[in-house]
Formats: sequence, structure tokens, C-alpha cells
Amino acid sequence: KIDVLSDYEIKFTTETLDVELLKSFAYPWAAVIPEEEVANLKTKPVGTGAFILEEWVPQQYLILRRNDNYYGDEVKIETVKLILIPDATSMMAGFQVGDLDIIPLTGDQVTMVEGNENYKVLSEPMNAVQIMSLNTKNQYLSNEKVRQAMAMAINKDEVIEASMFGYGAKIGSHLPPTSPDYYDTNDIIEYNPEKAKALLKEAGYENGFDIDMSLPKNYQLHVDAGQVIADQLSKIGIQVNIQLVEWGTWLSEVYGEKKFDTTVVGHTGRLDSYAFLSRYKSNSNDYISLTTGEVDDLLEKALQELDEGKRKEIYKEIQIILANKLPAIYLQTPHTMFALQKNVEGMKIFPIDIYDFKNVYFTE
Repeated sequence: KIDVLSDYEIKFTTETLDVELLKSFAYPWAAVIPEEEVANLKTKPVGTGAFILEEWVPQQYLILRRNDNYYGDEVKIETVKLILIPDATSMMAGFQVGDLDIIPLTGDQVTMVEGNENYKVLSEPMNAVQIMSLNTKNQYLSNEKVRQAMAMAINKDEVIEASMFGYGAKIGSHLPPTSPDYYDTNDIIEYNPEKAKALLKEAGYENGFDIDMSLPKNYQLHVDAGQVIADQLSKIGIQVNIQLVEWGTWLSEVYGEKKFDTTVVGHTGRLDSYAFLSRYKSNSNDYISLTTGEVDDLLEKALQELDEGKRKEIYKEIQIILANKLPAIYLQTPHTMFALQKNVEGMKIFPIDIYDFKNVYFTE
């Protein structure tokens, strides 16, 4: 139920307790709109933002014009044109000749603009994690010591350098550093190949074993990371058979049917930590979970805890458990990156997919 208390106050009453309700209003889809315009929003968006839609040609471009009635500070630029360019090479070419002012970057493109005095690179962590998911029903991966040995054998700095050209942040559990509930667990299991060999021997696999790794071929970030990991694991006796699969096949067979040994993939989430971590419930039926149930009660407590500080402690405990139990090996939070012409100022990157141009301007 929604009650309007005054011109500046609204009261929301939910059917059940929702301790993360406030974060729901920070998403791009949580916009204030006229009720009578709801049916036309897909083609004629109306809102309270800094820009007005002037022209939209689907699959080609859209043009935004400054909203002179905007309630906030004065918008610095008059128009913004967003152009759809599917080919990264064409996009970079357009940027280098000055036709484009801001473009998204992938890790392999950074070297094309980094260090060039005519350009700037903007970089911030995504609201995402890249992990090496493990099927704990596998004969070898069901052994916690094996999973820990594999984590010790992986040099995450090398993974980040190879897959993101260094633009990533190491993680030890399933929350990104952008989360207010993030707890740094990187030192729980550190890179130590010799200790990894000893742990494998202790687990009964002194001579190692063979295992499959399914990688989504459409995502070079995950393919590059997987190839580095396979090489690193070979040095402790674990031979990894890489299988490149189409994204549709990955979704149906790996994610849906759980037909995999290991895989490297990214997970994005909402702003509340529960959305990231709930897959680890023993009964989640997700393609990865902590089937032994150590985090089940903690996740339920997090949903009921109104005190933000206490909730943060609960999520800290969950992250520590995951860092030790390792239903997945946590690799990195990749960075979102943009290349800007040197005269572009005011652009910011946010953890969620918001492109905010109201403070962008050009210098002479």
C-alpha cells in the first residue's frame, strides 16, 4: 500500500518485512512517472530526469535533449546522442578519429588508449563477480580439501592481468567490493602452489586428476580467465579439459541441467546482498550452492534483521564460510571501463547500469 502523506512524503507498507526496501528505489526502473502514461512508456518515455527523449530510431540511435524544467542543478550539455555500434573495432575507429566522445572499453582495448594524451580511461568496479563455479557432486570436487588446493593454485593477479589487463579487483567470496556488506576474505586462502600440492596429497590425490571446464565462448573475459586457470592447475597435477560452448548451450546444460565439472562465468546482482548470496542455500536448486547448509540459517536471519550493522555482520559471516568451504572459487570483480576524449569532464561510473550525463561537459 502507498499513502501520500504530503507533497514531500510517501509511506510504503509491504505485505511482508523487506529490510532492503530502500535500495529498491535506486534502480533505473524505479522512476516517478505519470500514471496515465504507463501504457506508452516503451515508445514515449516520460519521467522526471535531466533529459527528454527527442528522437529514437530502434537499433540505430537515440537523441536526448536537455530538460529545462529539471528540478536539479542545471544540466551542462544540450543534447546527447547514443549510437548503437555492435562492432567494437568500428566503435574504436570512430572514437580515434573524434566522431565519438565516450565509448565503453573491454580489457583488450585498454592498451589502445591508455597512455595517449588525447584520451582518458575511466574505470570503476562492476556490481559483479567472476567466479570459477564447481560442481560439488563431482567425485573430486566433493572433497573440500581438493577445492581448497585448487584455490591455492590459482594466481588471481595473473588471471586479472590476462583477462582484464589488470583492471579488476581480487575477491575471496561472492560479494563485490562495491557492496556495503563486502568483507575482504582474500587472505583466507592465499596463492601457494606448494601448499596446494600437499593438500591434494592429503586428500588422496597426490598424482592429481583430470577434470572438464565448460567456458562460454561468447565471453572472451571468461575464456581468457579459464585458460590461465587451466595452466595454473596443471602445475599441481590437475589436468583441465577446456570445452568451449555457445552461450545458449551453457545456459541450458551448465546452468539449467548442471552438466559440468567446472566453469568460469560472471554473476551480476542487485544492490542488496541477499540477491547475490541466496543461491548458496542448500535447497536453492541453483547450479552452485552450499549443499551442506552452513549458510541457510544466516540467510534467513539476514532477511529478518532490521539493524543494518547486525545485518552486515551476518553477511560477513556468510562470506567467511564461503571463502573456506568454496562451493566456487572467487576470482575477481571486473571493472567497467570507458574511454573519453580528453576534453570530456564530469562522467561517472556507477555500480549498476546507469549512464548519467547530467554533469558531463566539454572543456575548451
